Amino acid sequence: MADTYDVAISFLATDEPLAEKLAGQLEGKVSIFLYSERQRELAGTDGVDKFSQAFGADSKVVVALYREGWGQSTWTRVEEEAIKSRGITSGWDFLLVISLDGQAPRWLPRPQLWLGWERFGIEASIAVIERKVTEAGGEIRAESAVERARRIGQRQEFEQQRSQFLRSQYGVDLATVELAKLFKLLEAKAEHIHDLASALGLALRRLDSTAVAITSPGYSVSLAWSQQWANSLEHASLVIRERAGPFVPRAVRGAPVITRGVHATFTLDEHQSLVWVHDDEPERAYSTEALSERYLRVVMDHAQDPPRRTRHAPDDELE
Repeated sequence: MADTYDVAISFLATDEPLAEKLAGQLEGKVSIFLYSERQRELAGTDGVDKFSQAFGADSKVVVALYREGWGQSTWTRVEEEAIKSRGITSGWDFLLVISLDGQAPRWLPRPQLWLGWERFGIEASIAVIERKVTEAGGEIRAESAVERARRIGQRQEFEQQRSQFLRSQYGVDLATVELAKLFKLLEAKAEHIHDLASALGLALRRLDSTAVAITSPGYSVSLAWSQQWANSLEHASLVIRERAGPFVPRAVRGAPVITRGVHATFTLDEHQSLVWVHDDEPERAYSTEALSERYLRVVMDHAQDPPRRTRHAPDDELE
């Protein structure tokens, strides 16, 4: 008899931290199919058949973390075909699409609702997933006192490990590597975007070894690494400034308005993955790849907007 799951989660590799976050919130309440958690189980099996079964038949609810490009990678292509086949033959009530970029699959039936992550976040998403599980005949198991104590203990142990990581030279070294990776990704992707759509006027400016700016006529984003101590990541962060206009390296009269300013900290998540977490969005973790995608998309979305300017630019620029 085939294994069955209450929930199967489909995601691109860049969104694995978010998928694991959702799975962590559901852990103990429902049974979950998550590829990163099932690697040993899948080893030596026919992965295509396993994935097709999990998403096409063996799960009560399928959650698709959707963004442009989902359905084009090796495994999400298999998952998409299984989902579409199941929807056509059995109806679409089993499916929940959580959109990470404000878009939905073109093949999704118009009456089928989807959630926008930016608007609803993790708590509302968990609530909808649990409701769909119960509607499909599943049960949301209550957490026992022992399970709760174990979860609290694991959380305390993890926080200690993370604190040690942030205070270590090892953590600083990894942050340096990931920062360089982020800037290289931004540079390569910006060049590719310019080749594909030069009318956007998108380009990357290297400000120094720890700062870059993604700029266009209508919008720009600067990312500057700030580190207080050489051997610790405490109080270190990536300072991110979004501007309604092209990037200007100094705070000068008539410079573009800063529309959003946040700090993204470099840390470990509960699955020991290296992630970036915004101070105003602590419930979501970004891989370095996902962070590069986010801010390239932000600039592309507004690249052709008329720039807004102010008579006196802010005085707290870090560039």
